[in-house]
Amino acid sequence: MPSEYLTDQEWPPARIEALAHHVGGHRKLADRLGVARETVTRWCAADQKPILVIKRQLTRAARKSKFKG
Repeated sequence: MPSEYLTDQEWPPARIEALAHHVGGHRKLADRLGVARETVTRWCAADQKPILVIKRQLTRAARKSKFKG
């Protein structure tokens, strides 16, 4: 699904992991979002879910980086 179709609700762990890989890792994604690397790791492991504000930031980061996942 192209990133232009990503909505704020569509951020399951596998997609967050793919975005992290696309931008260079958990730390780089965390830096873009203003969260700790450990937080991104917890999202990817499905131990925690991002809040709506973060889902919106994930969507913006995906669009900006031309993420196609």
